[in-house]
Amino acid sequence: MHKLIERIPRLLGMKKIKNQFLAAMMFLILISVPALGIMSYRISASIIERNHTRSYQSSLQTSGRILEATLDSIVSASRTFLYDQEFLLAAQNTSFAHDPDGKRARDALLQEKMRYYTFYLNDILWAGFYDQNGTLYSGGSRVNSLGAMLNSSFGQVSKTDWYRQIIEAQGKEVFFSYDVLDPTNANEVFTCGKLVRVPGSLEELGVLITCVRTRIFRSAFPSAGTDAADATAAGCYMILDAGSSREQNLLYCNNPSFHEALAKKQVPPGLFDEESGFFTTRFQNGATGWQLVHTVRLDDLLRDTGTIKRYTAFTAVMTAAVAILLFLLLSNSINRPLHKLERVIEEVGDGKRVFDEQFSDDEIGTIGNKFLEMIGENYRLNESVAQLRLRQKEAQLKCLQAEINPHFLYNTLDSIYWMANLQKVPEIGQMAISLSKVFKISLNSGGETTTVRREIEQVENYLIIQSLRYKDKLEYHIEAEEEILECEIIKIILQPFVENAVLHGLEPKEGRGALWLRGKREGEDILFTVEDDGVGMADTAQVHAGYGVQNVVERVQLYYGERGRITFQSRPGQGTRVTIRLPAQFEGPWGPKGGEQC
Repeated sequence: MHKLIERIPRLLGMKKIKNQFLAAMMFLILISVPALGIMSYRISASIIERNHTRSYQSSLQTSGRILEATLDSIVSASRTFLYDQEFLLAAQNTSFAHDPDGKRARDALLQEKMRYYTFYLNDILWAGFYDQNGTLYSGGSRVNSLGAMLNSSFGQVSKTDWYRQIIEAQGKEVFFSYDVLDPTNANEVFTCGKLVRVPGSLEELGVLITCVRTRIFRSAFPSAGTDAADATAAGCYMILDAGSSREQNLLYCNNPSFHEALAKKQVPPGLFDEESGFFTTRFQNGATGWQLVHTVRLDDLLRDTGTIKRYTAFTAVMTAAVAILLFLLLSNSINRPLHKLERVIEEVGDGKRVFDEQFSDDEIGTIGNKFLEMIGENYRLNESVAQLRLRQKEAQLKCLQAEINPHFLYNTLDSIYWMANLQKVPEIGQMAISLSKVFKISLNSGGETTTVRREIEQVENYLIIQSLRYKDKLEYHIEAEEEILECEIIKIILQPFVENAVLHGLEPKEGRGALWLRGKREGEDILFTVEDDGVGMADTAQVHAGYGVQNVVERVQLYYGERGRITFQSRPGQGTRVTIRLPAQFEGPWGPKGGEQC
């Protein structure tokens, strides 16, 4: 593909860079101008849609809060019965087998309570209360036409889904997007149902049903306006009940003339989707599950993008014309320094090394000046190469000498050990041999990692040295699970914390002190704890002041990242605990680590 692109100018007879640039410019313009128009249209449409979504999502959230406040007023109205002692006593007293006068008085009282309840809010259409005997007491504008039918149908009512939902809510208000007792009710209404229970004892008294006109939601949404064209362009706000038995049941609409389906009170799924030519924003009310929806026709929403598209196309064409003109003016200023650079390169090929040429300060001139500097630097680099090779050999000799020094130290410590045994001073001999082992394990043949077994062996050798120094003042215990001993970890991460515990925790303590080193497997990690009963500290930040501890913390972070963690716990007078958590299997900077059993 690359070779084909290189051959195109030659096939077209374009040998000069100027002509090739001009052809490329024309090609780019022919491609970029239409693409720019399409992209600008889509971007502007996307911005409009995004801003529209953000604006109306915020508006719907505000409407949602007003809706919740409106529903709260209905809830508050329904809960007034919980504080009405006359109502509670009358509802509890359901046995009037031998007192017909008492029953008539009770029925009159409950009927009167329902009638007064409908006056609590102007938009309550009717209200009813089923007592435990299944008798309905109701009030409101539709009582006369429904009373006889409703009083005789409690057996069927108690088997309905809405009645079951109210009972299962255990006193919490349940909202339905239709008139539950009269589904044929053509009025725009919804229902609130509540199981009435006696406060304290929670004795069930019956079911309260409140049917409310949906016009109560008018304050939650903007007005659709009187002008039909403006109302259509502004879109439509709706409340939909997508979870009821009636699919996409329309509960409220502020602009029924927006679409013919809204007049039928039914919104089929997908009617207002983008595929149908609408842009819809939704917000779901958590208390009821109802959806607050705003929809607008895409044509109305993107009406202004046509103007944007025309202006963008005009701007793109003018920009292309100006670009071609500028290119023709600037091409000569580019060609001149290129020809000059070409001549210098030819002279270098002929063996010339000293030039009086000076290039301009533009990009091509910078290349020419750098090329001249490179010629002079080339000679200096050739001289430096020989010196660097000599220094490299000297460094290799020093490395060989450095390998001899550790062997000299091992032999010296070994001599001290045997001399101490000859002089019958076993403590010095033990200290020398332990120090030799600590030093040997620390070097680890130059490796960055070691096994848990060797790391613990190094700590043991260090503690042997300190035990000889502190004699009966130091007591230590090392416990490690067998399954982690062959796991690989970075070297020298336990000894600095043990040393810190001995020098700063146990040494200042009066009397005998103890130290514990524990290691175990915990899930996918290896967990070490270094604990002492020394003097402790008030601020664990002091631990990081030491070079050795800070060095370990940094190495663990560099090697293991977020999977390696070190934490400190300490209390004055009680001691300090250090917890080190490392992954048992880990792909570190030096390759995969961890034995097979890890």
